[in-house]
Amino acid sequence: MYAKINGTKIFFDVEGTGWLKSGGKLVEKPVCFVLHGGPGGTHLGFRPVLTPFSETMQLVYIDNRGSGLSSRGPQSTYTLEQNVDDIEALRKYLGLKKIFILGHSYGGMTAMSYALKYHENLKGLMLLATSASYRFLEKAKAFIKEKGTNAQKEVAKLLWEGNIQSQEQLSHYYEVMAPLYSRKQKVEQSKAVQLGNRSYEALNEGFGKFLRTYDIIDELDSIRVPTLVMAGRYDWITSVEESQVIADKITNSKLIIFENSSHNVLVDEIDLFLSVLNEFVNEIKEGKYVSEKRNLKGFEGHAKKVVEDHQIPGTAVAIAREGEIEYFKGFGFRNINEALPVTEETVFGIGSVTKSFTCVAIMQLQESGKLNVNDPVIKYLPEFRLKNEAALKQITIHHFMTHSSGLPPMSTLIYAMKRSLDFDSSKNNYPGLKIEEKAVEPIDTYEQLMEFISNQEFDLLGAPGTQFSYSNDAYALLGAIIERVSGKSYEQFIYDNILKPCRMNNSFFTIDEYGDYNNITTCYAEETKDGEQRVFSAPIWWDTTSMRAAGFLKSTASDMLKYAEIFRNGGVVNDKRILSEDSVASMLTPHIKTQPGRYYGYGFMITPDYFGTLLVEHGGSLKAVAAQLNILPEKGISGVVLANLAGVPSSRIMQYAFNGYEGREIEDSHISFEEYSITTEVLEQYVGDYQSNEGMQVKIEIRNGKPILITQELECPIKFVDENIFIANINDSTEIAEILKNENGKTTGISYHFRQFPKVETKQTV
Repeated sequence: MYAKINGTKIFFDVEGTGWLKSGGKLVEKPVCFVLHGGPGGTHLGFRPVLTPFSETMQLVYIDNRGSGLSSRGPQSTYTLEQNVDDIEALRKYLGLKKIFILGHSYGGMTAMSYALKYHENLKGLMLLATSASYRFLEKAKAFIKEKGTNAQKEVAKLLWEGNIQSQEQLSHYYEVMAPLYSRKQKVEQSKAVQLGNRSYEALNEGFGKFLRTYDIIDELDSIRVPTLVMAGRYDWITSVEESQVIADKITNSKLIIFENSSHNVLVDEIDLFLSVLNEFVNEIKEGKYVSEKRNLKGFEGHAKKVVEDHQIPGTAVAIAREGEIEYFKGFGFRNINEALPVTEETVFGIGSVTKSFTCVAIMQLQESGKLNVNDPVIKYLPEFRLKNEAALKQITIHHFMTHSSGLPPMSTLIYAMKRSLDFDSSKNNYPGLKIEEKAVEPIDTYEQLMEFISNQEFDLLGAPGTQFSYSNDAYALLGAIIERVSGKSYEQFIYDNILKPCRMNNSFFTIDEYGDYNNITTCYAEETKDGEQRVFSAPIWWDTTSMRAAGFLKSTASDMLKYAEIFRNGGVVNDKRILSEDSVASMLTPHIKTQPGRYYGYGFMITPDYFGTLLVEHGGSLKAVAAQLNILPEKGISGVVLANLAGVPSSRIMQYAFNGYEGREIEDSHISFEEYSITTEVLEQYVGDYQSNEGMQVKIEIRNGKPILITQELECPIKFVDENIFIANINDSTEIAEILKNENGKTTGISYHFRQFPKVETKQTV
């Protein structure tokens, strides 16, 4: 087959099907480009010896321009840079995403150079008997001078000079040098030369010109993909030392030396070679192929301790780079009694991470001209009422998306979930949540939700756009806007416009939608009995038909990392545009400050300086849900943690994972605070109970002259970092809180866990 690319015709051939049966279903095979040596070689040296490897990968054999069966052209175009660009053009021609490359000798040089230029399109490298510098030539010359026969010295001189003048001379070169290339088999090379149509012009261009200055050693540390470096112990032209240099420089690599091979390992030790390739691919699939610099083993020790300390039944941790999962670890079980493991495809709840999906939907509707984020919400929700009608007219969709509408926390979520709670004996075991149900009918519809809010007596926290306070109600009403503008249910719009095009095949809002799919976590809850913590199975999933836009999607680690691609890759997933680049930028803009150094965008927390880069994140918590999604778009890294017990520190586990992956100390923090010396007089003003009608309660006391925070039946020391800002370590999570005061300096409330709520004596929602 031929591809017309870059002004020439490149020959390629494909071996192996594109699909593989795995676990009762077909999965797409990875694709591997196979690059020959030379310069001027041919793909025929790989066939049929590589055929068994086509069961593992779909192989694409390539002849470089001017070589093998590819078209000839000006010798000046037979360069390393051009070969690299031809590989990239062929990848695009074939419509492929990320590829592996197996390169032998000069093919390995091409593969490494491709990795440096087109790293974003590469999954992994397999480098056989190659070099990263012109220095291999000096070593090879020294070898021939010391150990070569007179005939070998004569033909090698032509090679060094780039002065082979005919196919006959090229054939003679391989005949004379055959004993050095292979220890096992001395072959008559003339037939191979004629059959393979090797190119002496390409060979001359390389050895006579560009290989004399070729040197990429100092750039190799920027190659991050998993890399297998292989060498023959008795290789005369690209010695073992050359491969050792490559392995030392490429962090995420390992070195294999074939002890009974020279340069042509495919002849000398083919069975072992194939075994090594398959082992390498399997290690990548299993998430084991990470470098020592990426201290994932250190991470796993810390994560295991967190899991044990908090008795988390099951936790999934996954990290992807450039959209490809490089690490996965399942801790514990999705079902303890049956010892069922946690996998990349285990379904968990994601809680409030759902909010970013809601914002994606809003941005899609804005792109289609059906709404604008600066529109007042009453344009689409005319029956929505507040006591402050003037302020209501100023509240926009943007304010709902940024939790800055001024709405305080309310008890609506409890009544929206009432039908689930009525059947759940574990409803009072949600950590930090005190459910005080009143004689209120379930809130099943958006209309009932708006009516409930309209009937409450409360003051807005401030003018729209001025105060941040996390609002599930605002996000629920965004769901109503999506329905009314799109003409579809909120859930169907999310399915059609996000989940399906992102191929998030195991993501739904309700358990019933999963049908026979059984890789779903059991729900767990926690209680204190006789002074001891006990985790138990609590199988009822909480749900609500009126507030799903605020946090009720279910998904898997694999699906969530597909979703993260929207924000890592400028709005494109699976070559499909989900959002425009402008919409992505709007979602990741720090619109309003939430804490020192932290802001809210649209559906995401934004930290502009996270170890020198942008961090995009959101957590989620609900019964049996503790989720955390982190994205470093500037670095191409995304990660997710999903757990099946509420109130556990998924964000801490994610922090540890990113630290390990990026080579930092596992417990490093991107932010630090100096302790502020606060007077007893000021501190006494803060003492008291603070309570939210969402059910959250905290209390500040002074013990032995020191302030403590009491929440979730825990007593935690407080460290003030400003006169009205303190931090506390609660359940392995760092909470930053702010004491709120009125214009007279009186303490009126607290901003805690991203919500503003009052001291108990202050007026709040009924």
